[in-house]
Amino acid sequence: MTNIKTLTCLTREISDQNALIFLAGEAGVGKSTIAKKIQKSLKHCTIIDKDEATSVLVNSLLKSYGQPAFDRESAIYLEKVKPLEYLQLDSILKNGLINDTSAIICAPFFDNFFNAEWIQEMKDFSKEKDLLIYFIVVKAPPETIHERLISRNAVRDTFKLKYYSEYRAATDLILSNMKSLDFINVIDNS
Repeated sequence: MTNIKTLTCLTREISDQNALIFLAGEAGVGKSTIAKKIQKSLKHCTIIDKDEATSVLVNSLLKSYGQPAFDRESAIYLEKVKPLEYLQLDSILKNGLINDTSAIICAPFFDNFFNAEWIQEMKDFSKEKDLLIYFIVVKAPPETIHERLISRNAVRDTFKLKYYSEYRAATDLILSNMKSLDFINVIDNS
């Protein structure tokens, strides 16, 4: 992740072309806020937010497994629900994107960015649609993220806030490992 971009630099790069932008990062980092700012610089752009696009599916599946709606940490979520959630997100993108349109997809994407097969699939899709493609990680200081999680008061953040030290350690490890991925751009959202 050596490609640090400012939001202004990124929007200048893509303003005249259509783009497929995967906006990744942890909960509370500001992916949706950054997506809306990027969207303003593009002619025709759809934002697909994972939580908004898949919440009905995720909540129904969690309920069917006897799990609470805020579960994002259990083995049931990670092994049975999360893979379907991301397949649904891919399906929405591939089947819903019309020609001459840009798309920004907001999700953590932590597993996806380490999956070379998925990365190639998205690159092939963007080439087929004649789109520039960007894989972006949004970062912010841990204290800022903690404050944002508290203030947004989302039920899906219950576990993260209750066990913030453990959550922080696991997330920091993932972000540290992402430094080896040279195709990723970083936007600082402090």
